[in-house]
This record gives sequence, C-alpha cells and structure tokens, in this order.
Amino acid sequence: MTTLTLHSICELEPGTDVVCDGGYKSLLQSEEFMRVLQGHSDEYERASKYDRPIVALKVLEYWRKQQNGRFVKYDDRRNLWDDIGDKKSREFISKALMQISRSSSLPSDGEGEELHREVTSSSIDEHTVSTASSSQSTSTRSPALTPNLTRVSEKAPNLHRIPDKGPLHRRVSASVQENAHKKQHLYGRSKEEEDLADLYRNSISPRSGPPDFLVLTGDGGVGKTTLARSLKSRVLQDKGFFAEVKFEHLALDDSLAAYISIFNDVCNSILRMQDKNLQNSYIAKITKLMEHLDGTMAISVVPALVRILELGSCNKASSSSSIPPNEMSSDYQDSETGEKLKENHKVPVIVSFSSARLKFFFYKTLRSIVSEQCPLVILLDDIHYAPSVAACRDFMMEVLSHREGLFAVATSRSGSSTTASLGQFVASLQNRDMIRLHRWDVPSLEHEAIHELMADTLSLDATKLRKLSSDLFALTGGNPLFLLELLRTFQEDDILRYDASSDQWKCDEHLLAHHPLRQVQSLRKLYSAKILELPKSVQEMLKLASVLGPCFSEGIVARVSKSKDYHGCLQAAIDAGLLIRNDEYTFAFRHDSIHTATYSLIPDEEKAGVSLQLGTRLWRRASNEDINGYSFDIIRLLFHAKDELFEKSSPADLTPVVELCLNSSRNAATSTGFHSSIFFVEFGIEVLEKCGMWKENYDLCLALHNNAVDVYYGVGQLDLVDSFVDEILANANCFEHTLQARMMRVYTLGTRKKVKEALNYGVETLSLLDEPIPAHPTAVEVAIAVSKTMRRLSKKSDASLLRLPTLTDEKKLAVMMTLQILLLSAYYARPFLAIIISSRIIDITLIHGACAVSIVGFGAYGVSITRYVWGVLVYLVSLRPHPHIFMPLSLNSGGRNFEEGLRFGRNSLAFAKRFGGGAWECRAVGIVYGCINVWREPVRQCFRQSKKAYLLGLGSGDLEYAVLNASLFVYNSLEIIPINALEGLIRMLYERMVSLDQEKSLVALKPIWQMLQNLIGRGNTNPTVLLGECWTTEDLANTEALDCNFGLMNSVRMYEMILCYHFSDIEMAESRLKAAEILYGNMSSLTAAYARTYHALVLLANAKKSDWRRIRKVRRHLKVMREWSKSCPENFLGKQLLVEAELAAVLKKTKEAHCKYYMAIIQSRDSGILMQEALANERAGKFCASIGEKPRAKKYLNEALRLYKTWGATAKCEHLEAEIRLCLGCLTCNG
Repeated sequence: MTTLTLHSICELEPGTDVVCDGGYKSLLQSEEFMRVLQGHSDEYERASKYDRPIVALKVLEYWRKQQNGRFVKYDDRRNLWDDIGDKKSREFISKALMQISRSSSLPSDGEGEELHREVTSSSIDEHTVSTASSSQSTSTRSPALTPNLTRVSEKAPNLHRIPDKGPLHRRVSASVQENAHKKQHLYGRSKEEEDLADLYRNSISPRSGPPDFLVLTGDGGVGKTTLARSLKSRVLQDKGFFAEVKFEHLALDDSLAAYISIFNDVCNSILRMQDKNLQNSYIAKITKLMEHLDGTMAISVVPALVRILELGSCNKASSSSSIPPNEMSSDYQDSETGEKLKENHKVPVIVSFSSARLKFFFYKTLRSIVSEQCPLVILLDDIHYAPSVAACRDFMMEVLSHREGLFAVATSRSGSSTTASLGQFVASLQNRDMIRLHRWDVPSLEHEAIHELMADTLSLDATKLRKLSSDLFALTGGNPLFLLELLRTFQEDDILRYDASSDQWKCDEHLLAHHPLRQVQSLRKLYSAKILELPKSVQEMLKLASVLGPCFSEGIVARVSKSKDYHGCLQAAIDAGLLIRNDEYTFAFRHDSIHTATYSLIPDEEKAGVSLQLGTRLWRRASNEDINGYSFDIIRLLFHAKDELFEKSSPADLTPVVELCLNSSRNAATSTGFHSSIFFVEFGIEVLEKCGMWKENYDLCLALHNNAVDVYYGVGQLDLVDSFVDEILANANCFEHTLQARMMRVYTLGTRKKVKEALNYGVETLSLLDEPIPAHPTAVEVAIAVSKTMRRLSKKSDASLLRLPTLTDEKKLAVMMTLQILLLSAYYARPFLAIIISSRIIDITLIHGACAVSIVGFGAYGVSITRYVWGVLVYLVSLRPHPHIFMPLSLNSGGRNFEEGLRFGRNSLAFAKRFGGGAWECRAVGIVYGCINVWREPVRQCFRQSKKAYLLGLGSGDLEYAVLNASLFVYNSLEIIPINALEGLIRMLYERMVSLDQEKSLVALKPIWQMLQNLIGRGNTNPTVLLGECWTTEDLANTEALDCNFGLMNSVRMYEMILCYHFSDIEMAESRLKAAEILYGNMSSLTAAYARTYHALVLLANAKKSDWRRIRKVRRHLKVMREWSKSCPENFLGKQLLVEAELAAVLKKTKEAHCKYYMAIIQSRDSGILMQEALANERAGKFCASIGEKPRAKKYLNEALRLYKTWGATAKCEHLEAEIRLCLGCLTCNG
C-alpha cells in the first residue's frame, strides 16, 4: 500500500499520482502509468476472461507498493483530491488494458479529440493557472484562475498527453498546460530565479563559514513563496531534499512542529526516490541511528519513518542492527508512556526533555544524510507568523549548526510589526555567527509580465487584451494574486465567459468598466468585498475564525460558535476559496491576506471584546478532559483582551485565570516546550498583580513562582531563577514552603560549577530541617556513621528491606530529596561527605520507611563499601580509638568487601523496581553497574548496562545521571572499544547536550575526550600535552578557578600521566603520580584501576633493581590488584600480570618476565581488552630488545603496532614506529 495520504490531498506527487477525472481514459494519458500498462498488455491479452482481473490487480499492487502511487479524483465541493480506492482503480486499469489490447496502440485521433473535449471543460473553474504567486494561494486544485504554477507543472504530465494531428486551439486549459511544459521560469522573475539558483549553488559548495540565509520580503501575493519553491526542481536534480515549514499553519507554539514538518518532508522524499541505491543508503543510516538514539517519539509523529524502518528491516533481514518499529526495546521507551511515579517519589529533575530529545533525533538524522552532495533546502514560509521569536531562533540555531549542504530561505510579508519581529530574529542569529544573511525585497510584477500572464490565461483580441491588462495592472499594481482573484471574480460575475463556438474567451467591456471591484485598490479590500457578498452567517463564522488565528481546529469552532450549522458555514467558506482543510480536524485561511482582510472587518474597538468573549466561551464549554488541549487558545484569547479583562473582572474572577496559567505552564513544560510555558507564567504573574500577590493569594502566588523557577531553569535563564528564588525566600510564610526554591538554588549553583556554595547551602538547608550533617566530615565521623548504619543493617535481611513501609512523612521526604541532590556533587568534591549522605539516606529508610531516594542511597552506599570506606575503617581499627564501634564489622584481607557492595547494589535495583520510573532506574543501574559490579562482573556486561541507563536518563529527562552513565560507559570501555567509535560517541553526546543547552555538564568528560584526540593524532602537536579542540586552555583555567575542583584536576593530571607514559615522557609522568594516587584512593569506577595500574607502570619505568622504595610501592599495588583479580579475573588479571612482568624485568628475572608478559597478552586477548593487549605486546617487545632477543622483540612489536592500529591510536603507532627506528634501528617492523 502507498505510504501517502489517500484523502483530502492538497498537492499531487509528480509521476506517481494518476488523475482519474476522465474515467479509465485518464489512465492512458499518464506517460509513466502508460508504460506500466503496455508492459502488462500482452499478459492481459493472453489471460482468460476470469484471469484478467488478476492481471489488473497485479498492476494496481505494483503501482501502489513499488511506485508509491495513487489514483485520484478531484472533489469540486471541497477543492481537494481523493483516492478513488482499489476497487474502482482496478476496474479502470482493466478497461485501460482492454483498450490497449484492442488497438495495440494509443487511441485514435477521434478518440483523442473526444477525450480532449471531455477533460477540458469550458469553465475556468476547472483549471488552475500558472502564476508567480502560486505559493500565496491554496495548494489544492482551486477554482478558476487560482494560481499554482508548481502544482500545475507536477500534475500536467498526467493530462492531455494524447497527440492531436492539428495544432492545439488557443484555449485556457490547453495554453496553461503548454505553458507548464515549455516555460521553466516564473512570470517576470527570470533574473531573480537565476540569482536564487546562484546563491543556492554557492551556499552548498565546499567552503568555510556559516550557511547562507535568504530572507524574501514583500507584499502579500507578489510571489515570494513561489520564487523560493522554484528551487525545488534543482534540489531534486542534485539528489537533495526540499523541506517546507509554513508557520501560518503550525498548530504548536514551539519549534517542535517545525522540526516535524521538515523531517516529514525529508522522509517522504526518501520514500519517493527513484535511485534505489541512494534510497537504501539513507534508509540504512536512519535505521542505524535508531540503535543509538531514542526515536520512538519520532515514529509516533512521523508516519513515513515507520515505512522507512520497515524497508530497512527488509533490506537487512539477516542483520540484528535493524530495529523494527514494533519491536523497539523498552530501553528506548519514553518515560511519559511508562508507569507514573507517585507524587512524593518524583525525581526533582525540573526539566522534561522529551521534546528536546525528539528535536535531537531529527537533528542527528538530518545531519547524517545531508551533505554537499545531497543538500537540504529549507523554506521557512510566512516566518512573520512564527509563534515565538525565541522558539524560531532556537529552531534555526539547531538546524543551522550543521553547516554543510544547507541553504535556508525565509519569506515574510512587509509591514512594521512583522519587520520588527523578523529583525529581532535575524539579529539573534547574526550575533552568534550562525548565518550569512541576504535580504531581497520582492516587488510586484512589471506591466509586461502581467500582460504575459494574462496572455497565457486568456485568449482575447490583442488590442482588447492589451487594454485589459493595462487597466488591471493599474488597478492591481502588478500584484499577480490580486490580478487573478479579480479575473476569477469577473468570471463568476459572467463578465469573462468562454465561447465554445469560437473557442475564445469573451469580455463584456461595459460591465467590466462599471464593475464595483474596479474601485478596489488592494488585495485585502478585494477579499473584504468578496466576504461581504457571502451570507451573514458565513461572514460571522469567518470573523470568528480570524480571531482564533490563521489556523484553527474544528473542535474550537464547535465550542465557540453560536451557529448550529457551523460545519455548513465552514464548507461555504471553503467553496468560496477562502478556507482550506489542513487535515481532518483543522482549517486554515487560504492566504494570509484573507485572514488579514477578515480580521479587519471587525471594528478595532470591538476586537478585544470579541477575543475576550470567545476565550471565556471556549473555557466555559470545554470539558475537564479537554481543557488541557485548549488551554493555550483560551489564554491567548484572554491575553489579546487583557486590558478589557482587567477592567471588567474582579480580583475573584481573575484568580481562576491564574490557576489556568499555572496548570497550562506545567503541562507545556512537559510537552511542547518551555517557550509556551514562559508565556503562561508571565501572563499568570501579570494577572496575579491585578488580583493581589502574596498577601491576597499566597498559595497561588507560591505555586506560580515555584513553577516559574522550574521553567526558567529549563531554558537556562539562571538570573531569573535567582530572582524568583529570592522572592520566594522573602515572602514564604514558613521554612517548608521554601524547600523547592532552596533545592533549585542548589541545582543552579551546581550548574554554575559553584560546588562549594551548593554543598554548603544544601548542608544549611538540612540543618533547618533538623537533620544536620557535617559539611567537612573527618575520617572518624565517617567511621562512626558507617558503623551505626552497619549495625542497623545487620538486623535486616534483603527480603525484610524490600518489605519496609513507604515513607510518608513530608519533612523526611524533603530531607531525602535534599540529600540525593547533594550526593553527586559531594561524590566528586567531598568524598567523605558523600559517604555521610548515603549512610543518612539508609538510616532514614530503616527508621521511617523507604522511598525512591532509597534507590540512590543503597547504591551509593554500596559504592562506598566497595571502594574507600573500608580503607578508612582499616586505618582506624589499627589505631583503635573506639574499639566497640567496630565490633559488627568483618574486614576482609584486602580491605575491600565486594560481596557487601554487591548486596547493596542488588537492593538498589530491587527498590528501583518497587518504585518504578525510568529516572530512578537510570540512577540505580548507573551506580550499580558503573561503580560496583565492574569489580565482580566482566566489564563488557557492565558497560552495556551503563549505556542502557544513559538512554533511560535521556528518556526521563534526568540529564545529570544520564551524563554520569555516559561518562561511566566511556571510562569502563576505554580499553575495549576502538578509539574512533568511542570518540564519536562522546561527540554525539556533546552535540546532544549542546542541543539541550547543557554542554557544561560534560566538563568532566572533556579531558578524556582530549586524550582520545591526542591518541588519534587530532590533538596537540605534542601528544603529551592535554590541550586542544576538546579541552582548551579556557576550560583548564575555568576548572582551576572552581572551588572543590580537586577531582577534575586530578583526572586531568592522570590522563596526562597516561599520555606521557605511552609517549615515553616518563619524567613528566612521574610528576603526575600524586594525582593518580588520589584518584585510586577515592574513585569507584575503572578509572581507579587505570590510575593504580599506570601508577605502578610509571614507577617501574625508570626503576632499578636497587630502588627498593619504588619496588615496595609496586608490591603494595600488586597486593590490591591480586584482590581485584580474585574478584573478577576477566577485568584485572591482565593488568596484574603486566605489572608483575614489569617488576620481574626490573629485578632481572628474565624467565619470569617472559612468562608474565606472555600470560598478560593471552589474558588480555581472552578478555577482549584491546589496548591492554597492545601495551603488553609493546612492553614485551621492548624488554626482549633490551636483553638482545631481537627476533622475538620484532614479533611482539609488530603485533603491538597492529593492535594499536586496530584500537585507532594513530599517533601512538607513529610514535612507536619512530621509537623503534631511532632507538632500535636494527629492527624493522611491518606495522
């Protein structure tokens, strides 16, 4: 079946839509379909009487499925096309095949003339007219002289293709079709077309700098959109995409609808591609992206994407990488469709990024398929109707950030208000160096162009035509839409009529000279005059619709209209060519000039009253279930009449308006975006000022200000967040009412990287909640807290923990939420404080009951147990200041208790299942598999779970933990996944965070990203210097200026130590040993294992047999590493063997060194740890070379080079090859 819509079709598809207005004979006029019929004519002729319908059905199925085609017929009542259905199509196909089999040729001349007369009606209403202003008219088959050059040129190949012997008569329809086939330019726009084509070519050609952005301005009806659409044929010839966003008809007040419109056009273009190889390559790219991005929301709003994924699944049926849309893993499901969290268990993630994730999926998909060879041209039509300048700016910034193969064109109607809005929009883009701006003013047509247009429309005596065109040019000022609307009106009034006997159009000059419309001086007044000729009920319906906006839904009209026959009035307006149907439920004015003209019929002094009346009526008649869907329209109508609303309403009457704004803002923040939510908040506060603020409406004012804090945090306006938080703190009646604002202050301080202030403020808040904790706990305080927690836990089994009652105490819930907000910042800045926080969460859970925060508490406690708590306790036990405290503790020999850590990890996952929700599961999975299970399970199993948790975090909007899980995935897979793939993953994550305006959250990943760049060879010329594109000097300076930055700075120095070791700068590597020592004493991911391993390797790099201090330190490392290996040999045994081999080499134990190197290589290979295997081969080769075993050294070093190349470390390979040539010149490596 075709993927295209089958009903209420506005625009036909060239080459695939067969027009059936003339019955089966219409099928014979389509060149494309005629070839299909001729290919099956022999089979049809040979078939029996009963088998011929099967042949026709085969042709139908081929055209539907393979060509994505339709069989359409025009509906004069609705001015739309509809598919005639399979049954009727098969009958027509059968008759057409029978006609071909009888004649074995095209129809005879007589039949052709008869068919020509059938299809070519004498009424102008049955034809469309090519014109420069087709974009300004409806995209449906319009009556009479309604212009649509683009649609006519696409539809023309299916009409009047049967050859006549004699020349065609000079008829309107014949001349229009001939013009559509022969003319490739617009009337009077040849130069503009050429200039536009040149600008397009320059924009997509390879060069540096931002993409070109052309703004076409001019009066309504002059042909701005048609001029822009003239690029479509060129773009399709270049195998590119032409996408259009018509802001006048967008239903959503955000950039999301614009994204959907563009992506839908691109997907449909891919489905219509004739080049199957190119089509399959695009389908493969989109299908592959579904593995890494959450595209389930896109499937729900872009039906064509479902067809693409189905084709991708068919093309790669044997490949597991294809993900059919109906078999999407639950990992990718949006949290909004899952189980709802209880109100008191919601994650305090204020921002819902569902729409942002959808935009990012669209952006990444477009970026993967758009290039200089396959460009994308975006037409932003009627940009002056963009509902929000900020939303439109953000949308364009996101799209234009991909600078290759992109060209954007915008159209805007001239006018003071729209010009100011457009200027603000363009300036915001220019200030960010996002565009190279071009502004063209599109004037009206010259007299000769108007004459040419009329000559191709009407066949009159040359003298009369010249006089008529001169008169109409003077009247219309060269506006082509104005001209054609006049001609259409004259035809309706019988001033212009077709004379079949002479095959000519006749004009009654007397009636024309005295026609009242000769006094009309503008297109708007013409439309106003036509509207006033309609019945009174239709006029009132149009006025009502104009107040609702350029685009409106039938549901709203049904609720605000006083007329019971509103449907008939709307249909009458459609029949008059004033309205069109966008889809089954929404209508739009056919042209913005019609909307303007209709709205102008309402007296200025009455407009506010009408808007207020409609808003209150819609509000009153909307049911409780529908109020959320209509809230934006209600508030917009009230906003336009706010002066009258404030004047006529009492404070008590205004209070419900504020409540509506509050609820609408909350809903908007979780659906279409924050710009709508901000509008609701601002209007709500403005209304609240009129009906009383804190004193009169305390609860409402508090809720609205808290919501404002959430919304402004979502768009990154932190100054306004601080302002609203300050106002809440100043006016709140009690401390409990300030909790949400205080938690948001902690968030904003953390976002600004003021970690010290965030922690101190959070600790202060806990003290006010009667839950004090030390801001800078000592080791003794940590030991005491952990001991108390362990004593309580010793009395509980895992099953009893899961049976704990649910926490209902509001104050304790606030404490728990505050603790979990502080936890992640404390983990990086004050590790001991993180232990105290996790212990306190567990204590509250055991005493007062469990909640969702218990998930994080048990996970974080398990991390502490696994990594560094036991080290503190072992040290304190040796001092024995309070021996009774430690009686319940049983310390294992290595100072680690992996089993206890795993137990708490399992409890964390169990609580996640109990309380549900993707956000909490993201946190539990990340903590458990990223920081606990890596010490017990093979790392490959763990980092897959980290990736799953990363996707869950994005799905729930929990960006903080999504980034944490992504970071853990990178850390834990560093030695396994090839660098290019890992670097690409980080880059994708960075682009995603940029699209969400959250790039600051990735500051901890930038150093390792730069390290990968250095290993690849894209970084600094000196690969040991950790500076470059990803980690800049500015980033370094900002990090050094942060408070509590020791974790990040030590990570930077550790990565420098790794680079220095790999690039043989051992002296600098030794200067970074202290940082590695701090990290492996405090970190819980595999970063700690890397730090300890490289710490030992650097110590041994320049060690001698007599250097007993270094050797003693290395043996201490090995003692810990052997404990790791006992727990999980797949992850750590290779590292242990490599360090043991290096130690044996220093101690001159040659035989043991050979054995240990070989075992390290084999163990690393079996575990799939690529980089570790390469390093083991390199060190073994250098050891063999140092003792004179050159053949064996050559073998090891060649294998090391091969593995480093497989890993993707190009710079490392070059360094190793150079090192071999300079220091070991006797060796020649094949690489």
